[in-house]
Amino acid sequence: MENKIAHPVYTHLSESSPPPSIDESPELHDPYSDLNIFLAQKVKEEITAGGVEKKWSVHTQEKLIEKISPEFKRRFPYYRLGVAALKKIWEKVAYFAAVFENQKEALTEEGKVNIRFLIRENLKQLLGSKKNFLFHPYLLAQQLALKITECIATYDGIRPVLKHITTLIWAAQRHLIPPQQVSLHDDFDPWDKLILKCMLEALGKNPQLSQNDLQTQVRNALRTLQQLPEELCLKEEISYLLIDNPDQSPSEAARTALQFLTKARSLTASADWVEIEHKITLWTIQGALALRLVRIEDSPLLQLLQDKEGAPLRDILQTYLRRYPHLKHLAPQIAARTRILSRYIWYTLRSTPSQSTVSRFFQWHLNRLSGPDKIDQLEEICRQQLPLLPFDRKSLE
Repeated sequence: MENKIAHPVYTHLSESSPPPSIDESPELHDPYSDLNIFLAQKVKEEITAGGVEKKWSVHTQEKLIEKISPEFKRRFPYYRLGVAALKKIWEKVAYFAAVFENQKEALTEEGKVNIRFLIRENLKQLLGSKKNFLFHPYLLAQQLALKITECIATYDGIRPVLKHITTLIWAAQRHLIPPQQVSLHDDFDPWDKLILKCMLEALGKNPQLSQNDLQTQVRNALRTLQQLPEELCLKEEISYLLIDNPDQSPSEAARTALQFLTKARSLTASADWVEIEHKITLWTIQGALALRLVRIEDSPLLQLLQDKEGAPLRDILQTYLRRYPHLKHLAPQIAARTRILSRYIWYTLRSTPSQSTVSRFFQWHLNRLSGPDKIDQLEEICRQQLPLLPFDRKSLE
């Protein structure tokens, strides 16, 4: 969608011939072309100034042409303004404006298309669905991305990156589909693994983090890999290595931590931070749901959690410290690791192929919430932690 249609060359026209009207332009059929983006921006400005009730008229047409003609001639000297094309774009922008007038969440405070709202609304059809797909459901994400990006191009007058919107939709959509219908696992690149590591460590320390706060913490963790002194970075990594493998020596853990830090710093030194920000968003909007996608190696702490499933986490922590008293100074880090591993067991080791990740998420929280307003509490948790997740109160009540 980022490819632009080449400017037409009219070799048959003499120097005195007027340029062709945009009504016959092939660019007019491409909602992402420079021509359409420009016209959409100007039309939206006019509609916004006059209100959505403003209708197309001869007066509106003449006023709009007069207003945009000087800039249009500078930017598109090979065309002349055509009334039919301008009216067509006016009607498309006016249609979206009227629809959004009745859906307040559809626009951001700045008046831009609220991409997350549109994704949530369109994914509602998959909540609790037992539909068997005749094709890979990723195609649904692509189709929805096309609809949303065309809406953005028409209403906001900007050219979105189709790939980014598609992967954003898929990041939420795949958790609504039971694994028996589609594989949830992707090939993780080094950045995916590093972002997931930082994210799960942050969630272990505070499982209630909102998506915005989680995104900020992951971003800060990645940037501090370059900024913090090596000994501080190593200290935390050594702690996690000793928790997962308490029988190894501190020196062995230090060597492994140094290898990790060297690779991570090399990765961040050459980062394309625009793309990395997109990856951070992709993972943090999945929150704890991402545990369904990972495989954590077996460890004494993971085994203990499975053996004592259902026991209070403080009891598990005390048992672990009795077995490995030399780790007492790491009690806070062990508690954080325990919290994330218990969720990993819930989402990955105890779920069935017929259960979607979202259904596991709802069940996890409903088991822990209480009071007559627990559905309200769950909805707020979803809003804060999983901003792309559709929510249907009726199916839960």
